[in-house]
This record gives sequence, C-alpha cells and structure tokens, in this order.
Amino acid sequence: MASKRREEDSRRLLESEKAMSNIVQDDRTDRVCPRCAVATSLKKCPKCGGETVPME
Repeated sequence: MASKRREEDSRRLLESEKAMSNIVQDDRTDRVCPRCAVATSLKKCPKCGGETVPME
C-alpha cells in the first residue's frame, strides 16, 4: 500500500518538474525576475509568481 502511494507521489512530482522545465525554457527572454534572476518572456515569474521587469 505504502509503496503504491510513494510510486504515485514520485510520478506526480516528475510530471510537475517536466512542466516547470517547459515553462523556464524560452527563446525570447526579454524580461527578468528581480527576485529569482530568471530570464523569461512572461510578465509573471514562472518560479515565484512575482512581476518581471524588461531587460536593459
């Protein structure tokens, strides 16, 4: 029973990590998050959810 739950949890964690890596990989990185220093093209940071600012 416990191993089945652990297997389910690890599968869910792996899926969420894949989703995050897809968000962070971006070819038009014209904005940056001042808190995490994550380069992105999104207006909100994919890591912390804060506002991003345009790069100079």
